[in-house]
Amino acid sequence: MAFKNFRGVKIQEIGATVLITIEDIVGKQFHVVEEMKPRTSMGFKVEDTHIVGLGLYECDLPYLPENIGNLSYLKEFGLSFNKLSELPSSFSKLRSLKSISFYNNELCVFPDFIGNFANVKTLLLSKNNLSRLPKSISNLKSLNHLSLSGNQFSALPEFLGSLSCLEHLGISENPLLLLPDTIGNLTNLKSLSANFCKLQTLPDSIGNLKSLEWLSLEGNTLIKIPSTIGNLDSLEWLALSSNNLKSLPDSIGNLKSLKEFHVDNNNFESLPNSIGSLKSLRVLDLKNNELTSLPESIGKLKSLEYFNLVNNKLASLPNSFGQLSADVKLLGNQFKDVPEVLKQVFKNKTGKEASDFTIKTAYFSHP
Repeated sequence: MAFKNFRGVKIQEIGATVLITIEDIVGKQFHVVEEMKPRTSMGFKVEDTHIVGLGLYECDLPYLPENIGNLSYLKEFGLSFNKLSELPSSFSKLRSLKSISFYNNELCVFPDFIGNFANVKTLLLSKNNLSRLPKSISNLKSLNHLSLSGNQFSALPEFLGSLSCLEHLGISENPLLLLPDTIGNLTNLKSLSANFCKLQTLPDSIGNLKSLEWLSLEGNTLIKIPSTIGNLDSLEWLALSSNNLKSLPDSIGNLKSLKEFHVDNNNFESLPNSIGSLKSLRVLDLKNNELTSLPESIGKLKSLEYFNLVNNKLASLPNSFGQLSADVKLLGNQFKDVPEVLKQVFKNKTGKEASDFTIKTAYFSHP
């Protein structure tokens, strides 16, 4: 086996030839790196004379050479921000790959041979022109992180639910109308981002995602949240901002781990009493809704640190509000006078008495 000293490091000659070919395509030189990072550009990592990492971030790469398949030991391949519209058939030989990033390219089709990459844990395909996934992707039983945001998916395949090891799924900015029922099979999923799609409903199976810690569904057209959402025992962060929601299910109070709840820019007129059961809640954002009242149970939110109620239709606050010590924002409501209960909130937070002027400054100024 022939070796070559390339950029100050000993590597196999067959690998050096691949790097030289890429240098000729982009007109730039490679350099050795000790660690692969998302923005590694023209960098390669070596272990025992083998090229195991290759970073081509933002290199204006129009295509990959056919000899790319000779990098049989390659584990990490970063190709973000290039101009790739297709992959050579030799790419299928890169069976050692564990992490692949095609973020922000021009791919319209992803080849079937992706199913041969049994070791892949991270697959980033955001910001391309993809509208379908090959069924072979269901063979990626080690896949941990899949990002499909910013593509042209109008539907997700049922077989997506077979990715049993998946922990992070990003599908934002696609024209999706619904999620497949099989999404509930992803019981190891920890984060799901589906912002700015066209989702009108959520499947009841969403409640099966018992490991979910982060759920973001901003900027859709949701009119209802299934009661099964209350089954998400591990959920810490929930964003339902900018939808068409008028109510929340009573089961929302079962989310004992929830720390941040963003439901601003909806059409809520009231909240369920169960909201007071969210004992871990630190942030509650309800700005730009139609709230005319708050439930008495709101005073039970003893962990609350930030409470945004800007631009609602509140004319009064429940007595229990005085049990809170949160930073409260109330600008743009219908109060005729400063609610006395806010003086108690101020005292809870600061330990000091407050005048009406102080209350107005603290709670009715711009957030």
